[in-house]
Amino acid sequence: YDFSPKGFEWINGFDANSSVISFIRKGKNEENALIFVCNFTPSPHPRHRIGVSYFGRYNEIFNSDRHKYGGSNVINSEAISSDLIKWDGREFSIELAIPPLGMIVLKRIHD
Repeated sequence: YDFSPKGFEWINGFDANSSVISFIRKGKNEENALIFVCNFTPSPHPRHRIGVSYFGRYNEIFNSDRHKYGGSNVINSEAISSDLIKWDGREFSIELAIPPLGMIVLKRIHD
């Protein structure tokens, strides 16, 4: 759904206090969607929570703050397990580290 409104969904585009936006890019199989989280401040957010649609574990598959890109290496090196905590209008949520002035991409692990 690259060129369709079905391929995009906001998680939170209104977090002015943290200057963080989060959204989903998806294809025909929603369970394979990618989650994007962007931080527009020079401060990391080490314990930031966002809502997710599915229970499970999520891997960070891209982080613009890695050392190899010249960043400070604020990363999520291990899988992030979702919690049964409602957040951003969703049944589940995850707590993750968001790098300063950076973007991360997460993908749900299918066990």
